[in-house]
Amino acid sequence: MLTESQIESIQVARLEPGDVLVLKCSQVLPVTARQRVADQVQGLVPDGVKAMVLDDCMDVEVLRKAESDATAS
Repeated sequence: MLTESQIESIQVARLEPGDVLVLKCSQVLPVTARQRVADQVQGLVPDGVKAMVLDDCMDVEVLRKAESDATAS
C-alpha cells in the first residue's frame, strides 16, 4: 500500500464517461500489483470511465490537431 510519503502529487479532474484515468508510478510494478491498483480504482470512478496504471516513469499524452493548432496561434 502507498503511504503519504510515496505520493508525489495528485491532480483533481472531473471525470466523465469515456475518460481514461491514468495513474502513474515512478517504480516498476509487478503485473499483479498494476492489475490490483487498476481494479481497486475502477470501483471508485464513475461508470464509463476506465483506469490505466503506468509504471517506470511511463507517460501518456494525446495531441489533437485542433488543440495543437489553437496553442500555436
